[in-house]
Amino acid sequence: MGRTRIVVASVALGAAAALVGVPLAQADSTITTPGPTSFQVPANVCSLNVTANGATGGSGPASDSPQAVGGTGAQVSGALPVTPGESLGLNVGGAGGPGNPYGTPTKPGGTGGVNGGAPGGAAGDGGTGGGGGGATDVRQASGGSGCVPACQTPTPPSRAGSSTSDRVIVAGGGGGAGTNNDNASAPAGNGGLGGGPAGGSGDGVSGSGGQGGGGAGTATAGGTGGQTATASANGQAGNPSGQVGQGGAGGSPLVANPSFNGSGGGGGGGLNGGGGGGANNDETQSVGNGGGGGGSSFTAPQVSNATSTPGGAPAGNGSLNLAFAPTTPTPCAAVAVVANPSFTG
Repeated sequence: MGRTRIVVASVALGAAAALVGVPLAQADSTITTPGPTSFQVPANVCSLNVTANGATGGSGPASDSPQAVGGTGAQVSGALPVTPGESLGLNVGGAGGPGNPYGTPTKPGGTGGVNGGAPGGAAGDGGTGGGGGGATDVRQASGGSGCVPACQTPTPPSRAGSSTSDRVIVAGGGGGAGTNNDNASAPAGNGGLGGGPAGGSGDGVSGSGGQGGGGAGTATAGGTGGQTATASANGQAGNPSGQVGQGGAGGSPLVANPSFNGSGGGGGGGLNGGGGGGANNDETQSVGNGGGGGGSSFTAPQVSNATSTPGGAPAGNGSLNLAFAPTTPTPCAAVAVVANPSFTG
C-alpha cells in the first residue's frame, strides 16, 4: 500500500485564532499646531478614531461696547478605516485674528486663520472685523487595501493624502465678528459657528448683524456674502475664485479716512467656506457690521460612528486627535497539500 504525506501550508488556525482583532497597546497622537503635517499609519493599525476641532473666528475690536465675538469651530469625530503604512495629510485650523481698533489710519481686518479662514474687511478710521477661523481636516488618498490576513502584505495608496478632494473628515471653522459703527446704538454681528450634522456634511451657522451676516458654508457651496445697501460693501462669498474650503473676506466701507465706519468679519474655512459679513457705509445709521458665516463640516461615507457638533470645539486654535490600537493580524486558513500520493487498486 502506498503512503500519503501531508504538508500543511500557510498559517494554521488554532490558538492564534482566538486573538484575531484583539487590540494591543492603545496609543494616540494629538496635533495642536496650526498648519499642515502628515501621519504614517503604524503596522497592524486598521482604523483611527479621529476627533477634529475647527478653529474660532476672531472677535471685534476690544474698544467696541458691546464687543462682538467670533464663532467657535465645529467638533467632528468618527472611525476612519486605514491601511498600515499609508500617509495621511493632516491640517489643523488656526484661530482668526481680532479686529483692529478705531482711530488709526487705514488698516486691514483681522487675519484669517490657517486652512481657510478669511480676513475681516479693511477700514479707515473705523474698527475692522475679525478674521474667520480655519478648518481642521484629514486627507486620505484612495486605493488602499486596508488590513489583510497575516500571509499577505497590505497595499497602501500610491500617494499621500494631500488635495482638498482627498478630505474625508472636516471640522468647519467659525466666522469672524463684525464691528460696531461710531453710533453706539449699532451693535456688530457675531461670527457664525462652524457646523454640520452627525454622519454627513452640513451647514455652518450664518453670522449676524444689521448689515448682513455672511452666509454659512453648505454641503455643496460656499456661503453667500453679507448683503448691504451698497453692493460694493457686501461681504465676499465663500469659496472665492474657486478656492474650495476658503471663507469669503469681510466687506469694507466705501467711505475712506476719516470715516468711522467699520467692516465685516471674515468667513470660516470648511468643506465649503462661509461668506464674509457686510459693511456699513453710513455711520449715521443704527446698523452694525455683519459677522462672517461658519464653514461647513463633512465626514466621508466610509467613516463610521460619525458625530458632528456645530460650535462644539474648544475656543482658540483647532486640534486633531488620532487614537488607535494595533491588532493581531487575521490568521490565514490552514491548507492541506498532498505530496507524492500513491494509489492502490
